[in-house]
Amino acid sequence: MARTPVFNSPQNPPHCVGRRAELARVQDALHDVALGTGSALIFGGDRGVGKSRLLSECAALKSPVAAFSMRCAGAALGERDLRAQLAGALTITGARATTRSAADVLSGIVTRAKRKPIALLVDDAHAANAGELRLIDGLLALTQRHRLVVVACVFDPSVEGAPFGWGADRWRRAGVEYHSLDPLGDADVELLIRSVGQRCAHPLGNEDLREMMRAAQGNPRLAIEFAGSPPQSRGLPLVAASARAEVASIRHSMSPSEFDTLLACSVLGESFSDAAIAPVAGRSCDAVADALQHACALGVLIEDPGDRGRLCFRHAALRNVLYASLVSLKRRILHERAIQHSIAAGGDAQSLGRHWEVLGDRERAAECFSRAADEQFAVAAFAPAADLYERAAMHLPVGSNEWVRAQRFFVSSCNGLGDWERMLPVLASVLVAIDRAGDPESAIEFLWHLFLAQLNNGDLAAAERASEKLAAINSPAARAHAQNAVLTLAYGLCYRGQLTAAARLADSVDPAELVSDEARIRYAITRAEIGALRIPLERSLERIEEAVTIATALAVRGTVLCYRVGAEIAERFGDLPKAREYVDRATAFVSSRTGTIDDSRLGIAMELMRICLLSGDLPAARDLLQSTNGRRKSGRHNEAFYAGIGVAIGMCVGDLALVDAFFNPDLLFASAAAGDAESCGLLLPGFAEVMRAHGMIKELAAVLERCVDAELIDPHAAVQLHAVRFAGLECAKRAAEQTQRHFRDAVAPAAAAHIALCNATLLRRCRSHTRAAEAARDAAARYGHMGWRLHEAAALELAGDSSGARHAYEQCGAIRDAARLAAGQTRKSRRAPFGAHLTAREADIVRLIVRKRSNPEIARALEISLRTVQHHVEAAFSKLGIRARWQLTAELLEASGIAESRHA
Repeated sequence: MARTPVFNSPQNPPHCVGRRAELARVQDALHDVALGTGSALIFGGDRGVGKSRLLSECAALKSPVAAFSMRCAGAALGERDLRAQLAGALTITGARATTRSAADVLSGIVTRAKRKPIALLVDDAHAANAGELRLIDGLLALTQRHRLVVVACVFDPSVEGAPFGWGADRWRRAGVEYHSLDPLGDADVELLIRSVGQRCAHPLGNEDLREMMRAAQGNPRLAIEFAGSPPQSRGLPLVAASARAEVASIRHSMSPSEFDTLLACSVLGESFSDAAIAPVAGRSCDAVADALQHACALGVLIEDPGDRGRLCFRHAALRNVLYASLVSLKRRILHERAIQHSIAAGGDAQSLGRHWEVLGDRERAAECFSRAADEQFAVAAFAPAADLYERAAMHLPVGSNEWVRAQRFFVSSCNGLGDWERMLPVLASVLVAIDRAGDPESAIEFLWHLFLAQLNNGDLAAAERASEKLAAINSPAARAHAQNAVLTLAYGLCYRGQLTAAARLADSVDPAELVSDEARIRYAITRAEIGALRIPLERSLERIEEAVTIATALAVRGTVLCYRVGAEIAERFGDLPKAREYVDRATAFVSSRTGTIDDSRLGIAMELMRICLLSGDLPAARDLLQSTNGRRKSGRHNEAFYAGIGVAIGMCVGDLALVDAFFNPDLLFASAAAGDAESCGLLLPGFAEVMRAHGMIKELAAVLERCVDAELIDPHAAVQLHAVRFAGLECAKRAAEQTQRHFRDAVAPAAAAHIALCNATLLRRCRSHTRAAEAARDAAARYGHMGWRLHEAAALELAGDSSGARHAYEQCGAIRDAARLAAGQTRKSRRAPFGAHLTAREADIVRLIVRKRSNPEIARALEISLRTVQHHVEAAFSKLGIRARWQLTAELLEASGIAESRHA
């Protein structure tokens, strides 16, 4: 029986993720056919790989070509066949479309293509019946002589890249350009899952995300189903509705004994040895061989080409459904058989632990998981080690020596990953158990880990409490950690703009009394951070070099930290080449060490990402974001880093899928509530624009006012710059004053540039256009001298230099911003830059729009023509920075200073 599973996606994402190369090829074909050269493209792939989504995205491509979407009906009842769809879409005259012959349809296409080039997007071409197939052959022949491009998608279940079935071979024999759609990479799958999760309002933890990515295996449809399902329906294993339907079809295709053998395979895991199946399934080798052969023919199992003795499920989701369908008694029997075979064959500890876990033997499960975790930890594989230590601890008595050991190595593994958020509940429970046991040495160790985790998670108040507990313990080790904690807190305050408080903390530590090299390193980098803007860069970097000299003899992490701090100070000062030099030195240092901790490489990549964004190298920043996204650290600050960078890049380049995946306003609200200036500064550059586009004007103004009231100043003054632009006028003035005060004694070139841009924005809002343009040009010159290309482009745009701003955006790869300026070169918008004040007539019109009046009603009320109303609306929207009427709210008018009086 043929397998025809029904795939039901709970939420369809609005964007096609991970198919940029395919879309670019279709765009090229559309350009070619517009110039007179036709072509045919066939995209083949497995079910759920995104063929239909790709075609829908192709239909949305901007092109002078007339595009028509259709699908082959095959033998489906109630469906119009391809001939009828073509006749209807192309409005072929004469008899009724459903009675036109294939020759008439092809002739009509030729006639239509002479007037305008045509693109036919055909889905489910593999389901074409004989008549539809002949019509497709005719269409392919027409592409060689007429202005016609055909883009079709076919089901081509490939195994290890070797296509079978008639689909791929047939198209290739016909000389048609054929492309196989491979599964998505991990970075694209993660973006897709996060995007759907955000749209469904399902918060995803890192553990949930990892499990979804593992089970989806690059299949977009499965990823969408997992992300769109409500949290209470998720379990281990994850079960997808489409996979359940496919398993139901497989059950009908196999005999009962063959299906039972497949169920036994699911107990062995996603990958297993064929030698284990017969003893576990309780069947003869011949019967097992026949079942495996049938399963491979159906595409359920595939054989490892590198190890012919091993097989695996083609999709982990199929294995999950099979395993979940087992009743408890049968599952237990199969696991007992698997244990017997594994012990006899010397199986791996992790598999044994999983089997013992299902059987409820907690002691043996913990022993096996601990042994497997130790093996992973020994080779610095921290991600699987953390999972296994966590699993082992679940089966050990709380407070026992074995439990404390498992938790200690779990925390060490999370440290290696930078997974701070995951550590916090474990550290809290361990400290309670240690306190009961009266173990002060262990308490010092875990308190220090708790301090670092809370600090890196952005909870400064909680970190201070942990440092106080450390200081209260009377021992040399506690004293050393307490010194480190004070200096680390001072270092953290620098990133909140609280330099006075940071200096006060640093002054409380006597450098002559520092008891460890780690404390000396932290003292040096903290002093460098405090003076980063107010002393020459060379003097700050001298302290960094002192720290590097000490750290190089100690450990990789400390050395990389010193290099990263040097890069950050150089960035804030305005010297991007020096910042890149420190990143290069860190990269070379890490490359020269064997077994380097992965979070060191990740930290370097994050620093390089920031440099690329500042210098306007958006393609490089985007590549770094996607390559490191799956390995990112947890905690609010790290989430803010990736969310801020991701949304900012997405908005600049027009990648709305990237924006959907990372935009989470709750993250901004939480950062503002916690007083985390750095996180707010990371989020606002991208989030502010998206919040305006979503009509969240009131929420944006509220969070900016909260930041200004708390005097949160991030290292790059992004909070103040956005408050001056988007907050209420009084709040904007206070933000400008804060900027002046914070950078008053600064010698850094970046400080003067930030002040100039802040003043220019405020002057524009206060309608001092001449002075605003002068300040903006000054800011643009300063940013340009430092190589901050995106900031330079924004300043040029504010100064009214649209041509220069557009050129700068294009050099950065900011496609969306460049296109926005190009589209704005009309009679009205040339005189309507963002931030310019509204004329009296424009103010009247926008007030009427807020009162839900249509353009004809406005024309009648003001006694002007409808065309004049439209011109005024365009100019007003351009000045307010919005694109649609629903974005125009009373809060926006108030924030723009035009709600008080008729002629504001």
